[in-house]
This record gives sequence, structure tokens and C-alpha cells, in this order.
Amino acid sequence: MKALQLTLMACLMVFAASAQEPAAELEMWEKAHPEEDLIYLKREHHIDIELKKGAPLIEEHFLNEVFYLTDKPARFSRMNFSYGAFCELDDLEAFSLVPEDGKYKKYRTTYFNERDSYTPGIFADDERSVNFSFYNLEKGSKGQYSYTLKKEDPHFLGACFFITAQASVSEVFSIEVDEEIEVGWKSFNMDGLDVEFTETIEKGRKQYRWEVKNLEVLKYEEDVPGVAHWAPHIVPFIKSYTVKGEKTEVLGSVENLFAWYSTLADEVDRSEQSDLQLLCDSLVPDASISELEKVKTIFEWTKKNIKYVAVEKGMGGFIPRSGETVCNRRYGDCKDMASLMHEMGMLVGADIKMAWVGSRSKPYTYEEMPSPIVDDHMIGAYQHEGKWLFLDATDSYCTFARPSSFIQGKEALIRMDDEAFEVATIPALTAEENKVRIQLDMNIEESLLLGKAVMTLEGYYVDHYRSVLTDMDEKERADFYNDYFEKGNNKCSIKNVELFGLEEGDTLSIHYDFEIENYVVSVDEEIFVNLNLEKMYHDHLLDKERVLPRTFEYASLVEVESTLEVPEGYLLKSIPENSTMDFPDYAYSIQLQEKENKVQSNTQVEIGVLELKPDDFESWNEMIGSLRKIYRSSIVLERTSSPQKSQ
Repeated sequence: MKALQLTLMACLMVFAASAQEPAAELEMWEKAHPEEDLIYLKREHHIDIELKKGAPLIEEHFLNEVFYLTDKPARFSRMNFSYGAFCELDDLEAFSLVPEDGKYKKYRTTYFNERDSYTPGIFADDERSVNFSFYNLEKGSKGQYSYTLKKEDPHFLGACFFITAQASVSEVFSIEVDEEIEVGWKSFNMDGLDVEFTETIEKGRKQYRWEVKNLEVLKYEEDVPGVAHWAPHIVPFIKSYTVKGEKTEVLGSVENLFAWYSTLADEVDRSEQSDLQLLCDSLVPDASISELEKVKTIFEWTKKNIKYVAVEKGMGGFIPRSGETVCNRRYGDCKDMASLMHEMGMLVGADIKMAWVGSRSKPYTYEEMPSPIVDDHMIGAYQHEGKWLFLDATDSYCTFARPSSFIQGKEALIRMDDEAFEVATIPALTAEENKVRIQLDMNIEESLLLGKAVMTLEGYYVDHYRSVLTDMDEKERADFYNDYFEKGNNKCSIKNVELFGLEEGDTLSIHYDFEIENYVVSVDEEIFVNLNLEKMYHDHLLDKERVLPRTFEYASLVEVESTLEVPEGYLLKSIPENSTMDFPDYAYSIQLQEKENKVQSNTQVEIGVLELKPDDFESWNEMIGSLRKIYRSSIVLERTSSPQKSQ
């Protein structure tokens, strides 16, 4: 009932605003939104599709209107939007309506700055951004801008997201098509959103319309999944169109999507391979080596010698370049590297397939969303003993047969041949496979805590540290060590660092000495020492108001073994109790014991998932709260009588 009342109120306000004087309209919106600097009066996205010359012609019309409630509207005068390479921008207009003498005076925007906008890491990234400003704004002004995007390729329709960083009075998304065109759409995360949907047919045209009133403001939260995972949105697509009785399939099934992708892959010109053949002969001089070794050799050469560069224009964002071209240029994007590995594999007798995959920022499976929006990356895939190995050469520090972390758990659309495909799930590494083991051996000298540390890394931790350390000079590394390995307090110094396995191998080991001033606390005859030098996840308590999932780059297991030598003349007086907490997807264990003349603490913290759901937050905070409490505890050493001198 409350939502209905708000919707009716918004409708009345919008209607009233269209006929009001500026002062009255300002008063109305100030009363409705007293905390806002600006609001959107309306945001509209309309897709119009009609048959022209036997093919669909697509026009997407956008209209946005802003109302300024702040005394300093110039701070918010700049606006921008982006569009893709498959669009032609048309009918761009922007103007401000400024209160003057009881009326609104229009000031047209005359300057628009349009430029390329590239984002690294994806293969179809060919966006243009348009930046502009509203003129002469003052409190109570309006700003309105509109534009049209024209498209001829029926595979590309824009999605509509119902999210906003400012209060929005009215959000409208609509699709209007000729009756000969069949469209479909998929809705995501729309539960709980008050949406008014209408469907009409008039004069041979079908219209579908969604409207949301009073859209709530988006609250920023850290470490969240990609926006499509949680934001309400609708993804439309053209299923087919019929011209003179002949039906043309476009999208709507994985088969249709793959058929289109496969035609793009077929456009690669592989007629010239002389330089590539010479390279393959030098890399694999012995044809008798195993096929797996050939694949590994190709992968290692590609990731080390081909620089990732994404410079795309038009269909170049989807059509790979030939292996010969990529080899000679020594650069390319993800699809170019996949194409190169596939072609090199053919030349040496190794069956490396090309595969499309969506990064973890994409929530969709191929079955539920068979359109180009489902993926944004391309890799190689090789089947060994019935198991797919996924080869992402864009990550120059990624270990062979280990998928890059940002595609864990995602589906790959593998091109078996021109007409056949397989959808396979890329595995996510387990916590046990991403392990950090830290061994600390310590002793006390007055108020100093001295120690030697050995940190052994496995899995994605190896890739991360290699990517960070490899290109650093000595000073940069020294700063990194003091920052990353600091423990106890800010008077910790790191010395004598040695690296083992930085260039290759499944593990990376880092040895170093450390010294912490004023860490050991002495009170009368007792010494207090906190053995929790590595406080894993201490700062990962989640806000009680948080509503969105919390993501991790990868599952992990951290083990810390801390051993303190009890100084001469002291005995262990007290030791914190052991503690364990075990939930299905995360757990910790802290066990302490006295062993000979030493005190040993063994800590394990395991995170076995890539994402925490809101239902997990309470138990997660319970675990982190328990850890934080334990991290404050210390062992107590008590002075004994002075040792007697021998006679």
C-alpha cells in the first residue's frame, strides 16, 4: 500500500511539475527530497526496431531530465554517457532550463567532447564517451539531454538497468517492433521492484513497456560482484525476423549464438603461415614429444612474448586476427592470443580449441542468456585425458593449465569445429590449492621481538606475488616488503629478504628476518607477548547495513605457525585457550601449546568460497568477531628465581 501511495504521489508530482512555475516546482521537489542535491525527474530508454530493406534497423532513444536542488549546481553540471562501436550517434541535444522572472529560460549546450574510451581486459571494448555540461545553472534549474543510437547488426541491443546514484522519479524502458520481428527478453534481479508492465499491439507494431516510480538511490559498498549480479535489469534480444515468408533466426538459443560466433571465427585469414611455421619448428623441433608438452610450450611462449594490447575498431572487437599477424606484431588482445594458440596448435599437431567465456563480472550462463552480453573474454582450451585445460595467455604470470582467477567457475563456449560446440565449466581453485604457509621462529631480547620468517605460497598467491615483484627495482621491493610483511606494530623492520622460485615453479618461498621494537611488555616479574603477529581478516567485519554480496578474488587457506623461545629465567605462566569455529564455507582454528622450552601457536583461516551471500553475513561477522577477540590475547611468562652459579 505504501509503495502504491508513493507511486501515485510521484505521478501527481510529475503532472503538476509540468504546469508549475519554477518557484513552486522547486518547493515541491525540496519537500519530497530534502536531502538530495539533484534528482532525476525522468530517465527513458526506448528501442525501436523496424524492417528496412529486408533487415532490422534498430534505433535506441534516450531521454534524461535532471532537477537541481542544491545551492551550488555548477558542481554537478557535467554529464556524460558512452556508446559502443556498432552504433551511430544521432540527434544529440542538451539544454538547461534556468528560472528567470518566474519562467524557465532555455540555454542550449553547444560543445560536446567525444572521445575513445577503452577498458583493458575485454575483447569487445570499443566504446566512445560523450562529455558535456549544462550552462548557467542555479538552484531550481533543470537539465535535459537526449540522443539516438542507430544500429544495423541485429545481435546488439542495449540492456536496461534500473539503478541510480540519485533519486529518480520515473524510469521507463520500452521496446517497439514490427509484427514481423520476434523479440525476447530476460529479466534479472527484478523481484521486489514495483514495475508496471504493459504490452500493446497497434497498427501492426508491438510495444512492451516497463516503468518504475521512485527508484531508490544506490548505496556504495566495497568488494561487490559485477553490477549485473545484483542490479535489476532487462536484457532484450531479437529472436528472428521474417521477410516475404522467409524466417531468419538471430538469437534466443546457444545454437544461434554459436552459429554467429563461428562465422566470425571463419573470417580469419589463415592462408599465410610461413613465419608462424618457422616459429613452431623452432619451438617444437622434436615432433615425438607429447601433445601436452606441445600445448604447454605454445602457451608459455604466447604469454611471455605477446603483449596484451586492446585496440579495437568495429567488428575487430569480435573477429580474431590470424596467428601470422599476431606473431609478427608481437601484440594482440585475448581473442588474438586464443587464435594464435589455436593456429600454432594446428601446425604442431596439438588440438587447441578457441573458447568464449564471460568474466566473473557477468552473472549469466549461456543457456539463460544466449546473446553477446553473456561473455567478454576469449581463451584457449585443450582436452587432456577427458579433462579440459583452460589457457588464458593474457595473464603473463598465470601458471599453465590454471585458469586466470577472474574466470573461475564460469562457463566456456568451446568451438569444437565450424558447426559443433561444447559448454564446459571452468573450475574454481579450492582453498587448499591457494595456500599460504607462514613459519615464524622468534626470541626475546629485552623489549625487542626478533624473528625469522619463511612464507611459502601456492596457487593464485604465487601468480600475484610474481606479478608484483618481477618488475620492481631494489628500492621498490624494499618498500613492498616493509609494507606487506609489517607485523606487531609500526616499529617493525624487515631485513635479509631472499626469494626462491620467483621466475618459475608451482611455489614461491620468501625468507626474511624481522625485528619489532617495544613489542614485548614487561610488568614487574611478568612478560606479555601477543603471538598473533599475522592478524588475517582482522579488518573484514561487514557493515550491519550491508545488503550486497561480498566477493573474494579466490578461495584461500592461510596457515601460520608461530614459535617463541622462552627466555632463560622465565616459565610459561598462562596461555590463551584454544579456539575453533567451523562454518560450511569458512572456518578458523587457533591451537597453542608448550613444547620443550618453547610456546607454539598454530593458526588456520580458510575461506572456501568466492562470494559471501547476505545470508552468510551474520555467521561471517561472528567468526571475524571471535578472531578479533583472540588476536588481542597474549601469553604470560613469569620470572623464576635466578639460576644458581655452579660450585
